[in-house]
Amino acid sequence: MKLIKLIYRAIDRLIDQYLIQISLAVFIGIDSLLLLWPKIVNAVPAGKVAVIYRPLWGGVDMSEVCKEGVHFVFPWNTFTQYDARL
Repeated sequence: MKLIKLIYRAIDRLIDQYLIQISLAVFIGIDSLLLLWPKIVNAVPAGKVAVIYRPLWGGVDMSEVCKEGVHFVFPWNTFTQYDARL
């Protein structure tokens, strides 16, 4: 019980000491997510397929062909859609 109270007090002191830095980090993280959301979330409509170009990991990933639906990719990767209708 004493250990839990000690840990709680230590965390409380850290939050009080670094409140501005924590708030700034959370604000920057949320802003970055909102700014990059269109690049992270990609929708493949019916009749199309997509491939992901990963410049940091060897180029086009042909083992993973993205079918219709919603796909999440890292913002530095390129998501390219192709028409798959015959």
